[in-house]
Amino acid sequence: MRKIAERYPCTLMLALAVCCLASLAWLLTHDGCLHPIGNMIALVVYVASGTLLVLPKAVEWFERYLPDMTEGE
Repeated sequence: MRKIAERYPCTLMLALAVCCLASLAWLLTHDGCLHPIGNMIALVVYVASGTLLVLPKAVEWFERYLPDMTEGE
């Protein structure tokens, strides 16, 4: 049985985007000001989900535009 993320790759990206937006909304609301532990958790979720969303495109860009270090050998 294949994993759901392998069968539906957009589902993972959509879930990460929802987590990213929800944590950003928490950080920008007045309720976020009242709960410092909640702010820390929301900030960690925001950074982690944002990083995981950008990571595939960043790796693709690095492979395309950065020189290969083994070419000179």
